[in-house]
Amino acid sequence: MRTVQLELLRPGEILEEQKRISLVYVPMGPVEWHSYHMPMGTDALIAQETARRLAQKTGGVVAPTLFMGTERNDSR
Repeated sequence: MRTVQLELLRPGEILEEQKRISLVYVPMGPVEWHSYHMPMGTDALIAQETARRLAQKTGGVVAPTLFMGTERNDSR
C-alpha cells in the first residue's frame, strides 16, 4: 500500500503522484464535544481517514488534517 499522506512523502514521491493525478484532499473538522466516550476531534479524524481511503482508491495525496473551530456551550 502506498503512502498518501503529504507530510510523509519525499519531494520526488510528491512529483510522481502529481504526474499520476494532480489531486490533494484537505480533511477538516471541528473540535467539539461528543460525550465522554469519544475524543474531541472525532469529526476531523473521520475526515482524515475518509480522505486517506479515497486517495488510496483514486490517487492523489492527503494534506495534514485541519482541526477547526471549537465546541461552544451558550446558555443564552
